[in-house]
Amino acid sequence: YMAIAMLGEMTAGETQKEIFELMGVDTIEGLRHQASSLWTSIYCDNGSSKRIVSNSIWLNEKVKFNQTCIDMLADKYYASSFQGDFESKKYIEKYCQWVNDSTGNMFGVTPNESLFDENSLLKVASALYLETLWKSSFASSNTYNETFHTANGDVSASFMHSRIDDNLHAAEDFYAVSKSLEVGGKVWFILPDEDSSVEEVISDGYFMKYAMGLVGRNCREYKINLSIPKFDIRSEKSVTEDIKKLGVTEIFESGADFSPISNNSLAVGDIMHSARLKIDEKGVIGGAHSFVHLYGEPYFPPEEEIDFKLDRPFIFVVTSSAGIPIFVGVVNDPTKN
Repeated sequence: YMAIAMLGEMTAGETQKEIFELMGVDTIEGLRHQASSLWTSIYCDNGSSKRIVSNSIWLNEKVKFNQTCIDMLADKYYASSFQGDFESKKYIEKYCQWVNDSTGNMFGVTPNESLFDENSLLKVASALYLETLWKSSFASSNTYNETFHTANGDVSASFMHSRIDDNLHAAEDFYAVSKSLEVGGKVWFILPDEDSSVEEVISDGYFMKYAMGLVGRNCREYKINLSIPKFDIRSEKSVTEDIKKLGVTEIFESGADFSPISNNSLAVGDIMHSARLKIDEKGVIGGAHSFVHLYGEPYFPPEEEIDFKLDRPFIFVVTSSAGIPIFVGVVNDPTKN
């Protein structure tokens, strides 16, 4: 989100209009307010828990950039700026340090030539780090191996167990339970019905609206015997085609209008996104980073009891205290990274 929002600050005309439509705003002031409010609502660093968004822009020293736009990115998007030689080893090392510092070193990014293409003129980067405890932790003594049913067969996975009085949510094709985090926010565990699949639940997007509280929730309180596999999952992919499908195409074209940031002709080459999330008995740790290369272009104890066992592929959504999704993913096999 933040990387695309910063591109909105750097563009004008029809190029900027496409980004506005995607972000649901009409003006640059609206985009600035939305980005700043999002950053503020997510941010938390109280010593024991962290939710930190970091933004930056990396500028090729061979190109003249508009300082007014750079200053606005710093003021409204909290973006640091770094200008230097894109082929310099020290400059590339500085970028790696920024990514690792901004993600709790969850990716261990090391210098390599692919980080800065010699033909690129500008790089926009955004990162997120989450480290928080469960509001009520799992007892390690209640962690033991059980069977998880993957699409390719059964595997033995390490499951955490607890008994809670809480709501079981039921939708047309899934059940869900949420577990609260110490600093506010929740992790939603969404288990497709046995005659449904993760892909089918994801396809219409209703699960996300449900987790965000944008639709009415159907729930009932039970004594829930909760069984959740520990996992450490990671994903890295280009989201360029996904962005295009959402209606933002001009930023990738030779006639893109990036005049607020530079008089040079600029166009986006690729947009990459990486994410990693780990959960265990104590809590949740997550990191994510995205980069854009621009080229010369209330309570009575329940009586009923129910088992909620995540023993087949499931979806998770980590939300902030404001209900904003900050990590979304699928666990197909908790035994694989």
